[in-house]
Amino acid sequence: MRSSTDPKTTSGFPRRPLTACVAITVAALLCGCSGGDPDAPSDSSPEAASDVRASAEAPAASPSPTTYQATDLSGRTIDLLSSRPAWAAGSVLVFVADDCPLANRYSPTLSRLAKEHAGRFEFFAVYAADHHTAEEARAHHEEYALGPLRPVLDDGSLRRATGVSVTPEAAVIGDRGDIVYRGRIDDWYVSFDERRPEPTQRDLDRALTVLEARQTVPEPWPEAIGCSLEARA
Repeated sequence: MRSSTDPKTTSGFPRRPLTACVAITVAALLCGCSGGDPDAPSDSSPEAASDVRASAEAPAASPSPTTYQATDLSGRTIDLLSSRPAWAAGSVLVFVADDCPLANRYSPTLSRLAKEHAGRFEFFAVYAADHHTAEEARAHHEEYALGPLRPVLDDGSLRRATGVSVTPEAAVIGDRGDIVYRGRIDDWYVSFDERRPEPTQRDLDRALTVLEARQTVPEPWPEAIGCSLEARA
């Protein structure tokens, strides 16, 4: 029997070795300090770390592109983006009207641009449906030799989506569905009643050339002069 002064006892209780006490203390801290469900994974687990990384690295959802719909002259609704040919880098919408003299005078220029940029852009001649029947749009399209531009009727949704306000005015829809140019064809007209002998700035042609080089058309875009579409709405 050991005496009460035995260095290995205190008050009659056996003294544990120091290393054993440290091991017990560390184990208790690891198992009990969370205060939660012992079966739940800790924040430092590989699964939790992976979830944090995935949340931090996930890109923000991009907004859905605007829908660009029109009606062809046979009465069929078409989506200008989903029906776009694979080769097209974008869609060129030129708003025209059969009774707008400025738009009519631009017909040769529009046909030429559509031919020069064929295979890279799809061109549309957009007629306001509240001002043209399909027969009227077809007759005007043929009379003014706009063959390279596909004729469509707009119920107002294209005008609102693009922000176009006069005829003739062009809007170019890029490959992501955003408007990458909107404005005049060129600077031939100084005002509604005054024009230059020849244009000095061929804005739409230059914009398409810039876009074909996969660059951005700088803003502000030049404002178009023509017949108001708002008055027809």
